[in-house]
Amino acid sequence: MKCVIPGSVVTKCDEFVSNFNNFNDSVVMGNIFHNKNWKETEAELVKITDRIFGTLGEIWNNPAFSTNTAHRNIGMSEMRMGKKPDIMSLLKQNEKNIELLYTESSHVICSNSKKDDDEVKLWRETLDGTSFIGLSCRPTSNQFGIVGIQVASTVMRLNILVKDPAGIPRYFHLDHTKIPLSPHTIHTRSLVRLLLTLRNVMIVNKSLLVQALEQAISHPPRNPQLSPTVSSPPHNKY
Repeated sequence: MKCVIPGSVVTKCDEFVSNFNNFNDSVVMGNIFHNKNWKETEAELVKITDRIFGTLGEIWNNPAFSTNTAHRNIGMSEMRMGKKPDIMSLLKQNEKNIELLYTESSHVICSNSKKDDDEVKLWRETLDGTSFIGLSCRPTSNQFGIVGIQVASTVMRLNILVKDPAGIPRYFHLDHTKIPLSPHTIHTRSLVRLLLTLRNVMIVNKSLLVQALEQAISHPPRNPQLSPTVSSPPHNKY
Protein backbone atom coordinates (compact mmCIF):
# COMPACT_ATOMS: atom_id res chain seq x y z
CA MET A 1 0.00 0.00 0.00
CA LYS A 2 2.83 2.39 0.80
CA CYS A 3 4.59 3.82 -2.26
CA VAL A 4 7.86 5.71 -2.61
CA ILE A 5 7.35 9.41 -3.35
CA PRO A 6 8.91 10.44 -6.70
CA GLY A 7 11.98 12.65 -6.49
CA SER A 8 10.26 15.46 -8.39
CA VAL A 9 7.53 15.58 -5.74
CA VAL A 10 10.12 15.72 -2.95
CA THR A 11 11.86 18.61 -4.73
CA LYS A 12 8.54 20.39 -5.12
CA CYS A 13 7.89 20.05 -1.38
CA ASP A 14 11.32 21.46 -0.51
CA GLU A 15 10.85 24.41 -2.87
CA PHE A 16 7.44 25.20 -1.42
CA VAL A 17 8.74 25.24 2.17
CA SER A 18 11.86 27.30 1.38
CA ASN A 19 9.95 29.85 -0.71
CA PHE A 20 6.86 30.05 1.50
CA ASN A 21 7.71 33.31 3.27
CA ASN A 22 8.45 35.15 0.02
CA PHE A 23 5.30 33.75 -1.56
CA ASN A 24 3.20 34.78 1.42
CA ASP A 25 4.50 38.36 1.45
CA SER A 26 3.70 38.86 -2.22
CA VAL A 27 -0.04 38.73 -1.47
CA VAL A 28 0.09 42.15 0.24
CA MET A 29 -0.29 45.07 -2.15
CA GLY A 30 0.33 48.75 -1.46
CA ASN A 31 -1.83 51.86 -1.81
CA ILE A 32 -5.10 50.10 -2.58
CA PHE A 33 -8.58 50.81 -1.26
CA HIS A 34 -12.12 49.49 -1.45
CA ASN A 35 -13.43 51.10 -4.64
CA LYS A 36 -15.60 48.32 -6.14
CA ASN A 37 -12.74 47.24 -8.42
CA TRP A 38 -11.06 43.84 -8.46
CA LYS A 39 -7.46 43.89 -7.24
CA GLU A 40 -6.51 40.91 -9.41
CA THR A 41 -6.69 40.43 -13.16
CA GLU A 42 -9.48 38.52 -14.84
CA ALA A 43 -7.06 35.69 -15.59
CA GLU A 44 -6.17 35.44 -11.89
CA LEU A 45 -9.86 35.43 -10.94
CA VAL A 46 -10.47 32.58 -13.37
CA LYS A 47 -7.65 30.56 -11.75
CA ILE A 48 -9.16 31.11 -8.31
CA THR A 49 -12.58 30.09 -9.65
CA ASP A 50 -11.09 26.85 -10.98
CA ARG A 51 -9.74 26.11 -7.50
CA ILE A 52 -13.20 26.73 -6.05
CA PHE A 53 -14.70 24.34 -8.59
CA GLY A 54 -12.18 21.67 -7.59
CA THR A 55 -13.43 21.74 -4.00
CA LEU A 56 -17.07 22.11 -5.04
CA GLY A 57 -16.83 19.08 -7.30
CA GLU A 58 -15.55 16.96 -4.41
CA ILE A 59 -18.54 18.07 -2.32
CA TRP A 60 -20.99 17.16 -5.07
CA ASN A 61 -19.43 13.70 -5.36
CA ASN A 62 -19.48 13.08 -1.59
CA PRO A 63 -22.79 11.65 -0.28
CA ALA A 64 -21.93 12.86 3.22
CA PHE A 65 -22.92 16.38 2.16
CA SER A 66 -26.39 15.44 0.97
CA THR A 67 -29.33 16.79 2.95
CA ASN A 68 -30.76 13.27 3.30
CA THR A 69 -27.61 12.14 5.10
CA ALA A 70 -27.73 15.25 7.27
CA HIS A 71 -31.31 14.46 8.31
CA ARG A 72 -30.33 10.91 9.29
CA ASN A 73 -27.35 12.12 11.35
CA ILE A 74 -29.02 15.08 13.03
CA GLY A 75 -29.19 13.34 16.42
CA MET A 76 -25.74 11.79 16.31
CA SER A 77 -23.75 14.84 17.43
CA GLU A 78 -24.36 17.57 19.95
CA MET A 79 -24.50 21.22 19.00
CA ARG A 80 -21.05 22.71 19.48
CA MET A 81 -20.89 25.77 21.71
CA GLY A 82 -17.89 27.81 22.84
CA LYS A 83 -16.40 31.25 23.23
CA LYS A 84 -13.88 30.93 20.41
CA PRO A 85 -14.82 31.19 16.72
CA ASP A 86 -14.90 28.06 14.61
CA ILE A 87 -12.36 29.51 12.15
CA MET A 88 -10.00 32.49 12.30
CA SER A 89 -7.78 34.08 9.67
CA LEU A 90 -4.59 35.64 11.02
CA LEU A 91 -1.99 38.01 9.63
CA LYS A 92 1.52 37.71 11.07
CA GLN A 93 3.25 41.07 10.95
CA ASN A 94 6.22 42.26 13.03
CA GLU A 95 6.07 39.08 15.16
CA LYS A 96 2.40 39.75 15.94
CA ASN A 97 -0.55 37.55 15.04
CA ILE A 98 -3.49 39.78 14.19
CA GLU A 99 -7.00 38.42 13.71
CA LEU A 100 -8.65 39.56 10.47
CA LEU A 101 -11.57 37.17 9.99
CA TYR A 102 -13.91 35.09 12.12
CA THR A 103 -16.24 32.31 11.03
CA GLU A 104 -19.15 30.69 12.83
CA SER A 105 -20.65 27.57 11.25
CA SER A 106 -23.29 24.93 11.86
CA HIS A 107 -24.40 21.53 10.61
CA VAL A 108 -26.41 21.30 7.41
CA ILE A 109 -29.50 21.11 9.62
CA CYS A 110 -29.42 24.20 11.84
CA SER A 111 -31.93 25.43 14.42
CA ASN A 112 -33.09 29.04 14.55
CA SER A 113 -31.63 29.46 18.04
CA LYS A 114 -28.20 28.30 16.86
CA LYS A 115 -28.40 30.72 13.93
CA ASP A 116 -29.35 33.66 16.16
CA ASP A 117 -26.68 32.83 18.77
CA ASP A 118 -23.94 32.59 16.13
CA GLU A 119 -25.04 35.89 14.60
CA VAL A 120 -24.64 37.72 17.92
CA LYS A 121 -21.40 35.89 18.71
CA LEU A 122 -19.93 36.83 15.34
CA TRP A 123 -20.78 40.50 15.83
CA ARG A 124 -19.05 40.47 19.23
CA GLU A 125 -15.97 38.77 17.80
CA THR A 126 -15.59 41.35 15.04
CA LEU A 127 -16.07 44.14 17.55
CA ASP A 128 -13.39 42.70 19.85
CA GLY A 129 -11.07 42.23 16.88
CA THR A 130 -11.47 45.86 15.85
CA SER A 131 -10.77 47.04 19.40
CA PHE A 132 -7.62 44.91 19.62
CA ILE A 133 -6.23 46.29 16.36
CA GLY A 134 -7.01 49.81 17.55
CA LEU A 135 -4.51 49.34 20.38
CA SER A 136 -1.65 48.83 17.90
CA CYS A 137 -2.47 51.11 14.97
CA ARG A 138 -5.12 53.21 13.26
CA PRO A 139 -6.13 51.74 9.89
CA THR A 140 -7.96 53.97 7.42
CA SER A 141 -11.51 54.63 8.61
CA ASN A 142 -14.44 53.69 6.37
CA GLN A 143 -12.05 51.27 4.61
CA PHE A 144 -10.44 48.68 6.87
CA GLY A 145 -12.73 46.22 8.59
CA ILE A 146 -12.89 42.89 10.40
CA VAL A 147 -14.68 40.22 8.38
CA GLY A 148 -17.30 37.91 9.84
CA ILE A 149 -18.63 34.87 7.98
CA GLN A 150 -21.65 32.94 9.18
CA VAL A 151 -22.60 29.57 7.74
CA ALA A 152 -26.04 28.54 8.98
CA SER A 153 -27.43 25.40 7.36
CA THR A 154 -26.63 25.88 3.65
CA VAL A 155 -26.60 29.70 3.74
CA MET A 156 -23.36 31.67 3.89
CA ARG A 157 -23.40 35.34 4.94
CA LEU A 158 -20.49 37.75 4.47
CA ASN A 159 -20.32 40.64 6.96
CA ILE A 160 -17.77 43.28 7.89
CA LEU A 161 -17.33 45.66 10.82
CA VAL A 162 -15.81 49.02 9.88
CA LYS A 163 -15.12 52.11 11.97
CA ASP A 164 -16.42 55.40 10.58
CA PRO A 165 -14.36 58.65 10.77
CA ALA A 166 -15.81 59.31 14.24
CA GLY A 167 -14.52 55.95 15.47
CA ILE A 168 -17.98 54.41 15.72
CA PRO A 169 -18.07 50.73 14.63
CA ARG A 170 -20.54 49.95 11.84
CA TYR A 171 -21.57 46.39 11.02
CA PHE A 172 -22.49 45.74 7.37
CA HIS A 173 -23.90 42.75 5.52
CA LEU A 174 -22.05 42.52 2.19
CA ASP A 175 -23.40 39.40 0.52
CA HIS A 176 -25.04 36.05 1.07
CA THR A 177 -25.53 32.86 -0.90
CA LYS A 178 -26.97 29.40 -0.65
CA ILE A 179 -24.17 26.82 -0.70
CA PRO A 180 -24.88 24.35 -3.53
CA LEU A 181 -24.50 20.82 -2.17
CA SER A 182 -25.43 19.51 -5.62
CA PRO A 183 -25.09 21.00 -9.13
CA HIS A 184 -27.07 24.25 -9.32
CA THR A 185 -26.16 27.04 -11.75
CA ILE A 186 -27.57 30.07 -9.91
CA HIS A 187 -26.26 29.05 -6.49
CA THR A 188 -22.85 28.21 -7.94
CA ARG A 189 -22.55 31.67 -9.47
CA SER A 190 -23.60 33.27 -6.18
CA LEU A 191 -21.08 31.24 -4.19
CA VAL A 192 -18.23 32.15 -6.54
CA ARG A 193 -19.25 35.82 -6.37
CA LEU A 194 -19.20 35.79 -2.57
CA LEU A 195 -15.86 33.97 -2.31
CA LEU A 196 -14.18 36.23 -4.85
CA THR A 197 -15.59 39.26 -3.03
CA LEU A 198 -14.21 37.89 0.23
CA ARG A 199 -10.78 37.42 -1.34
CA ASN A 200 -10.87 40.96 -2.75
CA VAL A 201 -11.84 42.42 0.63
CA MET A 202 -9.08 40.51 2.42
CA ILE A 203 -6.45 41.69 -0.07
CA VAL A 204 -7.36 45.32 0.61
CA ASN A 205 -7.67 44.82 4.37
CA LYS A 206 -4.24 43.20 4.60
CA SER A 207 -2.70 46.08 2.68
CA LEU A 208 -4.40 48.72 4.83
CA LEU A 209 -3.39 46.97 8.04
CA VAL A 210 0.24 46.53 7.03
CA GLN A 211 0.45 50.22 6.08
CA ALA A 212 -1.11 51.25 9.40
CA LEU A 213 1.29 49.05 11.39
CA GLU A 214 4.30 50.44 9.53
CA GLN A 215 3.01 53.97 10.12
CA ALA A 216 2.64 53.26 13.84
CA ILE A 217 6.25 52.04 14.02
CA SER A 218 7.79 54.88 11.99
CA HIS A 219 5.64 57.60 13.58
CA PRO A 220 4.86 56.55 17.17
CA PRO A 221 2.58 58.78 19.26
CA ARG A 222 4.34 61.73 20.87
CA ASN A 223 3.11 60.82 24.34
CA PRO A 224 2.86 57.03 24.49
CA GLN A 225 2.73 57.04 28.29
CA LEU A 226 -0.54 56.84 30.12
CA SER A 227 -2.05 60.10 31.32
CA PRO A 228 -1.20 60.90 34.95
CA THR A 229 -3.86 60.02 37.47
CA VAL A 230 -4.96 62.81 39.80
CA SER A 231 -5.69 61.48 43.28
CA SER A 232 -8.32 62.97 45.52
CA PRO A 233 -7.11 64.34 48.87
CA PRO A 234 -7.55 62.00 51.83
CA HIS A 235 -10.86 62.26 53.60
CA ASN A 236 -10.62 63.93 57.00
CA LYS A 237 -13.05 62.27 59.35
CA TYR A 238 -12.71 65.05 62.00
